[in-house]
Amino acid sequence: MWFKRTQAEVLEFMHVIGWVDASSYTEKIIQITNLNKSDLTYDDMQFACGMKIQVGLRVRDFSERQWRNQYFRYAVSCLDSKSSEIWEKVNSYN
Repeated sequence: MWFKRTQAEVLEFMHVIGWVDASSYTEKIIQITNLNKSDLTYDDMQFACGMKIQVGLRVRDFSERQWRNQYFRYAVSCLDSKSSEIWEKVNSYN
């Protein structure tokens, strides 16, 4: 996991200084944090939430199966705490 965390930190730095655009940054963070998996686990969620980064996510980028997974919803809410679209989707399962 340390390697993935390092990847994310380097990627975040590259995004901040403008070497990586927002779309590519988000796509790579989704891959690094395993949000592209349909069966996110507790450990995946812990890793994503422990990263303490914010990305712009969109509800339509994920399947309904993913949204039904509680660990996925929690991980997404850790990574995107500003989007009202994300929060509405997360809260629709509570």
